[in-house]
Amino acid sequence: MNIEVQGFLRAWGAASDCRNPAVMLDQAAVPWFVELNRSLQDKLDANAFRERIHAAAGRLKALAGQIVERACAEHPQLDAAVLRELITSGAKPTAAHEPMLFAPARQPA
Repeated sequence: MNIEVQGFLRAWGAASDCRNPAVMLDQAAVPWFVELNRSLQDKLDANAFRERIHAAAGRLKALAGQIVERACAEHPQLDAAVLRELITSGAKPTAAHEPMLFAPARQPA
């Protein structure tokens, strides 16, 4: 999944004429990321650890799906077939309605 996402992000960057301005993105503004960091201190037994790993895999698939949706909405020519197949295999993504990405960066006028 990681390799495919990295390749997809490179392809998206190459297809985009838009260059993001240098900005600081505050991960504390993203609730799922705050919870991820907080949960690193949790003490888990083996079963709870397995459940946590499965939930994390689902969250990563949901994140990849939202990246694909945003990128392909802007650039429908991007090939996301392999990534879409990975997203739909194995662990199910978390709820699609949970936004995981920052809002698109606005370009200076």
